[in-house]
Amino acid sequence: MEQVTPSKVRIFVMISIKGGPMTKMPQEEKDSYSLAMEALKAYLGTGDHILTFERKRILSAVMEQTHPFIVPTLHQAVQQLGTRVSITTIYNTLNLFCKAGVTVKLALPQGTMYLASAYCHNRLVVVCNECGKVIYLHRYKLYEQLLRTIVPRFHKVRPVMLSFGYCQDCKRKLFSKKQTKKN
Repeated sequence: MEQVTPSKVRIFVMISIKGGPMTKMPQEEKDSYSLAMEALKAYLGTGDHILTFERKRILSAVMEQTHPFIVPTLHQAVQQLGTRVSITTIYNTLNLFCKAGVTVKLALPQGTMYLASAYCHNRLVVVCNECGKVIYLHRYKLYEQLLRTIVPRFHKVRPVMLSFGYCQDCKRKLFSKKQTKKN
């Protein structure tokens, strides 16, 4: 695996950490769908939105996606579940899910991709800026620190560790382009 240097990666800054080191990793009592549904219900309860049948079906399709996905892919998955929704409904629902902390929106050069935030639990998510390739790295201690991080005047819904850079293939392509321009 390629070594990632700080110059290639945008890193979130931790402000302060409360408490000491945790002795063991916290165990999740519920499955990821239940956690996402609770987060969605909590968010919907704060506004004038309701939990519709379509939103439940879209949520189940999102939770089946183990890698970042684009809207047309999710639209096909929802239709395979037997639910007819427009692509506009998918876009609007995904925006709602992002606000609720259920999904993470990744704006990449090749387009906007979404990622279920449940798959980011206890992981550092490394995303290639060029091709969108995603690597999940288990980093329990970093995640514990992120959970204990206090950000002034900010309430965390679902902490996610994201790191952006270039995969080995894209780095090689970009480096070879720069070399040919110099010659």
